[in-house]
Amino acid sequence: MTVTLRDVAQHVGKSVTTVSHASADYNDVSPRTKEAVQIAVQKLGYVPNITARQLQEQRTDTLGLLLPEVNLRFSTDQIRWIHPKSNVTLYA
Repeated sequence: MTVTLRDVAQHVGKSVTTVSHASADYNDVSPRTKEAVQIAVQKLGYVPNITARQLQEQRTDTLGLLLPEVNLRFSTDQIRWIHPKSNVTLYA
């Protein structure tokens, strides 16, 4: 069974929003609540759903490449050239 943020919220007796904010280390959540949430997350084995977060944010940070042909050496060289530039320009 997958543990959800709602399960963690029920376990600590707080709202889903409060648990979400505590997990994201927002300043509007008390240190005591943050600690309770961290303990519950570990105890229950909660793991954030990255796909759900990406859907919510409407951003995947995925870069697609269309290469003219499948030539391993040429493609690898292109990717090695593109990778550092994408980190600086697209996702900085």
